[in-house]
Amino acid sequence: KNKHHNPTRTNLMSHKKLQSEIDRTIKKIQDNLSDFQTVVEKFYSATNGNHKDKYETEIKKYLKKLQRFKEQIKSWLLDRDVKDKETLQNVRKEIDIHIEQYRNFERHSKKSKDGVTEDILNSKKKKKKKK
Repeated sequence: KNKHHNPTRTNLMSHKKLQSEIDRTIKKIQDNLSDFQTVVEKFYSATNGNHKDKYETEIKKYLKKLQRFKEQIKSWLLDRDVKDKETLQNVRKEIDIHIEQYRNFERHSKKSKDGVTEDILNSKKKKKKKK
């Protein structure tokens, strides 16, 4: 028999490894949430349409990342080896808040684009009437 094999120790090591992976992921999530917030703010303060489009693309990229992180958290929440589920639930709530913020942003973005399109159409109609 292998006298160095200790299942409890192996389990402890894998638990530590899992916990460090969770900690690293939470750090990445917090960085992404912060970056997401910054890009949303840049979008709203941008006056140039090209900049708005660029920021909108960036926002969608962050959203996809956040959704992937959310799926990872869901799987950890179901894992019996994960002990600190409260932290994971809080991080998941934070992601949900940002996803909801994105949905609001998307509605605003569509409205502002539609509004711009309407303004352009209305100004063209007015010009035709003048002629």
